[in-house]
Amino acid sequence: MDNFETNFEKVAKKLEKLSEEWKIKVIPKGHENIWTPKNEVKLWSIKRRTAELLKFLVVATKSKTVLELGTSAGYSTLWLAYGAKINGGKVYTIELFEPKIKLAQNHFKEAALSDYIVQIHGDINEELNKWNKPIDFVFMDADKHNYLDYAKKILPHLKKGGIIAADNAINYAHLIKDFLSFVKTNKDLESFILDLDDGLLLAVKK
Repeated sequence: MDNFETNFEKVAKKLEKLSEEWKIKVIPKGHENIWTPKNEVKLWSIKRRTAELLKFLVVATKSKTVLELGTSAGYSTLWLAYGAKINGGKVYTIELFEPKIKLAQNHFKEAALSDYIVQIHGDINEELNKWNKPIDFVFMDADKHNYLDYAKKILPHLKKGGIIAADNAINYAHLIKDFLSFVKTNKDLESFILDLDDGLLLAVKK
């Protein structure tokens, strides 16, 4: 491995450990409406196999404009940005929760990927209302009850052949029934749910 890869692996492993330990027991003011298991905020990072697949898909599709909904501490962002770096592109990642934004920013610097990541601090729905760039690849891993709204706002900007990837399509399927039905029945999308980790929905725009 070269220096970049060695350093990336070091930061990735650090984040994997942090994801197991980091939590906030009291929901901060202004975030009372977020749904959280056990009424606590954790990082809820994706698993490594899912992360590696996302990087592969970004590279395989030559995606340059990658949109991520839900940054958390930046684990999935780093893998997406690794792929975007290879393609000469960028990841635009949206997160509302400020403590996670600061954590992520530090990890991006550590991994030497800050130049390939644009952090957007705000409510995802509000930020999508302002979005005006064509999108190659989208990764959704945020508040599940809004997946459907997000998908409807993303679709007009998604290029033909562009991909939507959504985490928790199996373990939280009961929370995203409307979204799963929308994707499955949408004539403009071809979709598949991969039984990997927590379940990854993949949909390509025809």
